[in-house]
Amino acid sequence: MGFLISIGRALAPIALEHGGTMVRDWWKGRVKHTEQFQQLAKDLDQLKEHAARVDSDLDALNNAFTAREERLRKWILTLLIWNLALTSGLLLTFFALRH
Repeated sequence: MGFLISIGRALAPIALEHGGTMVRDWWKGRVKHTEQFQQLAKDLDQLKEHAARVDSDLDALNNAFTAREERLRKWILTLLIWNLALTSGLLLTFFALRH
């Protein structure tokens, strides 16, 4: 224990001279890191909000593509039926004129 007391007496003048500035610098650094963490948390919140907006935009696009795909499917079916009707009509006319 006496050894620690002698080291403490040797370092006491240095601690008194530089201790206040060291503690102040340490505290400023800690506050700066806290501000950086707060900024990082704000940035993460903004990223989460942006991701939510992107997700809703993707859902809207997916719904729009699905609706368009359904309209195109109906249009192709309509064209197929029209093609069958015209082809059948032409064949019936051709055979009716031949006989």
